Amino acid sequence: MGDSGQSSWYLSLKKPFFNPPGYIFAIVWPILYCCIIATGIQLLKSGKNKALNTNLILLFGHLPINSLWIYVFFIQHNIALGTFILLALTVIVWNMTFRFKIADKQAGLLFLPYSLWLTFAFILNLSIYLLNRPFLTY
Repeated sequence: MGDSGQSSWYLSLKKPFFNPPGYIFAIVWPILYCCIIATGIQLLKSGKNKALNTNLILLFGHLPINSLWIYVFFIQHNIALGTFILLALTVIVWNMTFRFKIADKQAGLLFLPYSLWLTFAFILNLSIYLLNRPFLTY
């Protein structure tokens, strides 16, 4: 997700019509990381209880899953496992978004662009998998 997607392997894949050009990823990800940081700041401002600790653990604890997807997809070239990881990450992040919105409406709104982008990324990843999966022969 942090990669611009310009490796020769990635360029060789069949991609759906809605696949954005590589430079879009380089623009979007820094903005999304700023949204994640701003969410954390907003949660710190508004939280005064156990929920704050849980929300901050979730906020920063989910990032290794994001990194795992990058490794699996771009380094291991495992599109199927990458799709599964991204699905799990998307579900986790949407749950976090709703949880953050309950704790602080502004925190939930700050996290929303990340949730939306991950949803798009999952659809893109799934589409790449479907377009490039090896055909089963019996």
